[in-house]
Amino acid sequence: MRHFILRVSMLTALGLSVAQAEDCSHYAPGVTRNNCEANQIRERRWQETNTYKRYEEYQRSQAEGDSGQGSNNDAWMRQQSENFQRREAEIQESNRLRARRTAGMNQAVDIFRSGQEYYAAGRNEKAVSAYRSALALARENTQDPQSLATMTYGLGLALLASRQYAEAETLFRQVLAVPDRRYESENSVAVTTNLGLAMMGNKRYEAAEPLFKNLVSLTEQNVDLNAPRTGPDLDIWITALENWATALEKLDRYAEAEPLRKRLQETLFKILPLSDPRYVNASWSLHDNQEELKRRAAGQRSVDEYDAIYKMNELIYLKRYDQALLACDAAMGMAERHQSPDLLVVAQEKKAEVLIKLNRPVEAEALLTQALALTEKTPANKDRAARLRTSLSAVRAAAERDRLGMPARSGPSNPPQPGNKPGT
Repeated sequence: MRHFILRVSMLTALGLSVAQAEDCSHYAPGVTRNNCEANQIRERRWQETNTYKRYEEYQRSQAEGDSGQGSNNDAWMRQQSENFQRREAEIQESNRLRARRTAGMNQAVDIFRSGQEYYAAGRNEKAVSAYRSALALARENTQDPQSLATMTYGLGLALLASRQYAEAETLFRQVLAVPDRRYESENSVAVTTNLGLAMMGNKRYEAAEPLFKNLVSLTEQNVDLNAPRTGPDLDIWITALENWATALEKLDRYAEAEPLRKRLQETLFKILPLSDPRYVNASWSLHDNQEELKRRAAGQRSVDEYDAIYKMNELIYLKRYDQALLACDAAMGMAERHQSPDLLVVAQEKKAEVLIKLNRPVEAEALLTQALALTEKTPANKDRAARLRTSLSAVRAAAERDRLGMPARSGPSNPPQPGNKPGT
């Protein structure tokens, strides 16, 4: 009877009743029986290594009549009871936290799936919002790198479609930092391709060009370019080669891009029908590249140069002078890259026009002087030279008045009175 009472007191010290020692119902709701039994096993092992040894010592001390040792054992048993109650509370709190995190991840997955539906429907802003919410919720409830990489990649795709290139580039780099991703659609080639597209959209052509070059070498290993076929590997190779050539053209390296476009067009001619959109696009891209090279060889303005001139004129017409100055500077930089003195003179003349509007005649005079010097080197530009001399004279007069502190002339000193003829 004495041993039975001692056993019950030990179970009480462990925070368990006699019935609970064989049952899992006292554990937190939502905890599986396997987790419950695992906790019981751990507690049992602890008992075997500590509690039962002390119990044997207690039995020996009772047999020897050492009452002092029994008092020490009673204090020790109370301490163990408190320790086990604390451990039981920690286990229950851990189970509650696990259940809350599981519910949070389930909610994050539901939101992520709604984002996928928005993205598939082309509603990119809604998709970005849903993906952001899902990713934030997932980061609060899990540390699984694969799950986070999947949601990060989804947000990156939606941002890329929304032309938010800088943030998309950052997210794609985070995905690539996860070595083992869960889904095939998140393979390194696909993620790197989208990273390059984000760089292109962000006008980081110098960084994107070697990236697409490496992608072409990598994808060629999985594609048979001598036999008719279709599939994702071929599409990735086409995309990589097309973007490599585009990056070179954006860097004004049209001569280097031409053999790439020619190779793409000739390869697709062999393996695809002539009506295939991919072959048609490759043919037109090669044609545009070659036409640009012809214009440059003939000293004619390129399409980019015409666009730059149009942009300067448009901003000046709209009186957006600050933006017009930036457009003029961009055109002057393009002229240096293209080695086009014609575009440089036009950009200098347009910038001088803007500076005059902003009442900065001294800076305008310097630009017009440079433009006139370049123009006089070509005898065929007599009309432009005459126009520049006239503009330069007017600017110099305005600069002199500004230096002397005289007011600008806005019209005749004695304007005609109403009803009188001009000049009378």
